[in-house]
Amino acid sequence: MTHSAARGPSPEKAVPWRLRRDLQWYPADRNSDDWTVRDPVRLTYFRMRREEREFLQLLDGRRSLRTVVQKLSGRFPDVPFAASGLISFLSAAIRSGLLVSTIPGHGTRLALDRRRQQAAAVPRKLLSLISHRFRGPDPQPLLIRLDRAAGWVFHPAVLAGLALFVLTAALVVLSHGARLAAELPQLDSMFTVRNLLQIGLIIAVVKVLHELAHGLTCVHHGRECHELGCVVIGVLPLLYCDVSDSWTLNSRWHRIQIAAAGIAVELFLAAVCGLLWVSSVPGPLHAAFLNIMLVCSLNTVLVNGNPLLRYDGYYVLSDLLNIPNLGPRSRQAAISLFDRYVLGVPLPAAVHGTGLRAAGMPLFGLISGLYRLFVLAAILLIFYRILAPYRLEPIAWLLTASTAAGIAVQMFLALRQRISAVARSAGVSRAVVGLTGFILGIGLILFWPLPGSVRAPFTLTPGTSHPVYVSTPGRLVDSADYGQILKPGDTIARLASPDIELLLARTEAEYREQQVRLQWLRAARGASPESALALPATQAALRSTEERLAALRRRASRLHLSSPAAGTLLPPRTRPPQRDAHHPDVQRFWQETPLAPVNRSAWLEPQTLVGWIGRAEDLRAVVYVRQQDVEFVRADADAVLVFDSQPGQPLFGRVTVLGTQPETQVPWELLADGSVAGHADGRPTPTYFAVQVKPDDADRPVPPLYSTGTASISCPPASLARRAWRFLTHTFGVNL
Repeated sequence: MTHSAARGPSPEKAVPWRLRRDLQWYPADRNSDDWTVRDPVRLTYFRMRREEREFLQLLDGRRSLRTVVQKLSGRFPDVPFAASGLISFLSAAIRSGLLVSTIPGHGTRLALDRRRQQAAAVPRKLLSLISHRFRGPDPQPLLIRLDRAAGWVFHPAVLAGLALFVLTAALVVLSHGARLAAELPQLDSMFTVRNLLQIGLIIAVVKVLHELAHGLTCVHHGRECHELGCVVIGVLPLLYCDVSDSWTLNSRWHRIQIAAAGIAVELFLAAVCGLLWVSSVPGPLHAAFLNIMLVCSLNTVLVNGNPLLRYDGYYVLSDLLNIPNLGPRSRQAAISLFDRYVLGVPLPAAVHGTGLRAAGMPLFGLISGLYRLFVLAAILLIFYRILAPYRLEPIAWLLTASTAAGIAVQMFLALRQRISAVARSAGVSRAVVGLTGFILGIGLILFWPLPGSVRAPFTLTPGTSHPVYVSTPGRLVDSADYGQILKPGDTIARLASPDIELLLARTEAEYREQQVRLQWLRAARGASPESALALPATQAALRSTEERLAALRRRASRLHLSSPAAGTLLPPRTRPPQRDAHHPDVQRFWQETPLAPVNRSAWLEPQTLVGWIGRAEDLRAVVYVRQQDVEFVRADADAVLVFDSQPGQPLFGRVTVLGTQPETQVPWELLADGSVAGHADGRPTPTYFAVQVKPDDADRPVPPLYSTGTASISCPPASLARRAWRFLTHTFGVNL
């Protein structure tokens, strides 16, 4: 493009450009006047409105800009044409190669531009080391043969049957949600280096089928696909298939089918592997089916089906909304709003637009841009985590530096454009004030400390109440009732042990017998020397028997459980009923709670917790906080306890104890309701720390012990930037 074209031609002078005659034009949609332009040399495609096409066709190298505007106004009287807008469009058409110059030497300039582009390719590549693109063979002949063999799959009845199959498989898998949740923790090592080969092979095979589906659908609808290649992101190769020729179709629904073909294939694979996973037993194939199902489904949701990235979902949404170039236009709309309200650059009336679409375009552009940065940061963090165990962090830092430099260059170019726009509008002071306020506003939003809280599940426990254990096993004879108020020394339970009673009776009889023998020996020692000699041994035996008798009596006294303090008798956790508990030949152990009426005559083992003696102020809520959140919890922090059984009656409390060691067991009631993830034996899957909260409302009635709920613990203020950084580092397990 010449410098004069960049500045814009004079309205009175001839525009030295004309439209290329080899361009191919296709109606873009049956219900609109838009056109799709195909460049058969560069194999590039453009979308333009009818008046834009007329503008380019009026350029013959002899007409002036004023003449062109007059002719356009005559053909489109309802469309306002501004010279500045036409000059911008003319410059874009020149840069896109749609026009040729009528001034001699244009070929030389094109060759010079080509050499400049080749020279700039190496620096651009250094600024994007994370991705590499390699073009493969022409897949058109293969796709034609595949279409002849499998074109029947595009019949509406077949497509409806496949959709029904996918939906049915999804319902079957969801019906096994508990099994899926139990097996998901086994995927913690899924993205380690050890499993990269397996996961990479799965992704490679899925991507081959994914891209072949795009190409096959494109060929089936009468268009061509001449490029099949590979994009390497870091070390992960991903296939790509260029189906840009689908833009020449005038049916939006056919274009949507082509864009969604890869998503459909992945969902079909996920459905097949999901049914195989449900039907198979644990083993290597079972794990492979689960991996394929997760890779296909998550890839569809997070990448291919996500319209915020320029993949399949983006093109589907673009055609559904009938907004070509949705991404660039939405980002330009966001930049235009920035120019208007921050820099004070006036915009043409056409840029503002009206309606919901005009408001949604800038928002979509902003969200998609931020999401792409998030995905990029996530990829870099994953590479760091993979390379760190092998002391290869410099490679990750090199990729990060290259990516950051590329982003910095793009930001610098955008900033230079903004400076040029401000200089042309002669509003430098307004731009400085607006930009300063914008930066300060963003800084306040990101770094202003905001109050926060940690939400975690809890269960109500006896806390500092006095535990009462069985030290001597026996059968339960009598007991107090749970909830009964006791004084120190009051009976909690009486146990009976036939073995101890029999042993005690025998020892007492032996003791009396030895006493009688000792008295006889003392009386006979004067007349019988043998009696005098046997007296010391008998005295020692009597003392030993007396000690054994005292020990047995102490042991028997422990069959009587008494209250160690004043308070209410609180129950321990229940345990499930014993099988065959009523069978006469089965030893009956206690069930539910030890002192329940059903346990009369049941056997209580040693160290059985029969209950607690406590008061309302002794109760504690034990909150199970995740490892990444426990660092924000402080002693004496305020807490709000909301019980599941009383959602509208919160209790207020204060943190009293912070756990310093990870919990190896969690209460079964939290595992049962899904509040805490863990195994069937009580081991938690993630790392939890126990935090004790003392309720302040001691006089208020509380739900029964071991009731569950959700606690909200106040934390020190933290900024949005800090929280976002913590989310990234904890999500991807990176400690920088």
